Amino acid sequence: MFTVVLVVVFLKAYNLVRNQFGSQKCTPQFALGHAQLVIRIERFLGLFWEQEIQGMVINWTSWIRFWNIFYGSAHMAVTVFVLGF
Repeated sequence: MFTVVLVVVFLKAYNLVRNQFGSQKCTPQFALGHAQLVIRIERFLGLFWEQEIQGMVINWTSWIRFWNIFYGSAHMAVTVFVLGF
């Protein structure tokens, strides 16, 4: 029971911070500017690979569907497992 209370408290704190400083008060223009800044930093550091990697697999719908299901299932299973401790 302590674990559940702890998770709920941290989730509430996360949502409070996220809504205070995150997506709720963000305009699309601000989000786009931030995304462009992240891309500039990634390019500067030589880490801008996302578009190339996505381009290689974007048409593999079965592959994407598999990983979406895997992530959704594993995320839930791991969460339940951790809450069990």
